Amino acid sequence: MLNVIENFIPAANLQRVSQILSASSFQDGRITAGSLARQSKQNEEISAHSTDLQELNEIVMGALVRHPEYKSICWPKRIAAPIYARYEAGMQYGEHVDDPVMGQGQDQTYRADISFTIFLSAKNSYEGGELNIVENYGEQSIKLDVG
Repeated sequence: MLNVIENFIPAANLQRVSQILSASSFQDGRITAGSLARQSKQNEEISAHSTDLQELNEIVMGALVRHPEYKSICWPKRIAAPIYARYEAGMQYGEHVDDPVMGQGQDQTYRADISFTIFLSAKNSYEGGELNIVENYGEQSIKLDVG
């Protein structure tokens, strides 16, 4: 099932998100990919050691988990740390299936039953970038505006 929640990050906070993303250091995105997804993943992701990552998570994830529509769709027991990705010209994340169990170590694993994508750039500011979802009933291509 696909649900869309638009404009859940307050506009005032989107400017700060943009500033953090612009100043952050990024690394090869294959580091966080599962064994099969690693083969189709070409992107960059904010380093887990980025100094502003906690503030970014508080803004983005805080807005998400407080949003009433999100609460009506799901109420997860645990939410994994988000991955903030960017794509330079020619990069892509090809067709893949997210691993159903994530984390490392016996006490650190968890089921990944829900995935979400949050667009953090204005859709007219870049080419490509659509989220393509392929399922038994066909394919959907989604590119939403920031937030």
